[in-house]
Amino acid sequence: MSVVRNKLQLVGTAAMYIASKYEEIYPPDVSEFVFITDDTYSKAQVLRMEQIILKILAFDLCTPTAYVFINTYAVLTDIPDKVKFLTLYIAELSLLEADPYLRFHPSLISAAALALARYLCKLPIWSAELEEITTYRLEDLREVFLCLCKTHVAAAALPQQAIQEKYKAEKFRSVSTIEAANIDDEQFVEIVNNYNEKQKQEQQTAAAANGGATASTPASSSKVNLFFKF
Repeated sequence: MSVVRNKLQLVGTAAMYIASKYEEIYPPDVSEFVFITDDTYSKAQVLRMEQIILKILAFDLCTPTAYVFINTYAVLTDIPDKVKFLTLYIAELSLLEADPYLRFHPSLISAAALALARYLCKLPIWSAELEEITTYRLEDLREVFLCLCKTHVAAAALPQQAIQEKYKAEKFRSVSTIEAANIDDEQFVEIVNNYNEKQKQEQQTAAAANGGATASTPASSSKVNLFFKF
């Protein structure tokens, strides 16, 4: 959609009007948006631009973001607040870099950010429960996990410090002050191998406790995908 210069304010006003109707319980009337343009545009023009924008977007106004996934994971797995806020902080840092993160699904970024946050908080990096909920194995997170590590390490030296200052607040458990970990590919492979070995041992222990019956079941019957891959 190309926009001529003298219509930019109209597009912005109509976009705000659409957003207010989407987000607010009691959205402002269109006349209020006409007022903030100092009557540069009429009510009919704002409504017409609203129609044009919605038609171009095919009414597809919402897409899942990493924020949505992280909060859902937090509810389903009851993760500690510190881990949740650190996950949100790491995911939010990724918004400052178009490359490489635009290549990854938000669900993958959120899962990798959660794994990194758990690692930094000295918790088990992953679990069978998280694998089921996120639909990602730990090894699936490798590329994004390593990118997030680099982003987290570099955050302290960035000229933009708004995100860091935000998460320094006590209400966010001051997670931006947690020391970053510079994990390379070799170290991540070792982490994955250790995790898989531990999972194997736990399955064997559970099988022995069940009188030899296997603790694992086929993925098709045991794994419930709570999300499509977005």
